[in-house]
Amino acid sequence: MEQKQSLRQTLSPRQILQAKLLQLNSLSLEAYILNELELNPVLESVEQETETEEIFEDEDNSLDMDPVDYEFEIIQPKGEQKNLLDFPLPDKLDFMETLIKQLDDYSLSDLERTLCEEIIWNIDERGYLDVELAMIADRFDLNEEDLIPILNLVQSLDPKGIGSRNLKECLLVQLNEESHSLPYL
Repeated sequence: MEQKQSLRQTLSPRQILQAKLLQLNSLSLEAYILNELELNPVLESVEQETETEEIFEDEDNSLDMDPVDYEFEIIQPKGEQKNLLDFPLPDKLDFMETLIKQLDDYSLSDLERTLCEEIIWNIDERGYLDVELAMIADRFDLNEEDLIPILNLVQSLDPKGIGSRNLKECLLVQLNEESHSLPYL
């Protein structure tokens, strides 16, 4: 006795036709429909106005506005002409400033905050620490080991892993911070 497993896939003629119609662009589809109308005497073309055309017709009537409705001017004291470019733009923090702003949530000494800011300002555009930790430690007459807790604090800011020295460290920080993550080796 022998068992054999096979898999067959069959398409109905309707599925084949639907697949062909889906592959046609709008011009080819229109030509196909016209051809079918000519070949099959039972089919007839029905012109029907769609709801979207009715909506557009209604909207056209509602767009008649008085010129007063859409003309405006900035009210200024007489004699002063200000350009719109002279108006100040709202303050928007850049990425580094956003990271530094997050430090306000921690109670840090002045030295710790300065060290955090130093690390943040040495992060490159990819989010990695751009200088060796030893160089920052030398600038502040500290040991490199003294900066590890400060670096860990910066890496815990949002986005997690910012300021990592390499991809492996960044991923490990993200995994350690995520309490719902899967166990890893």
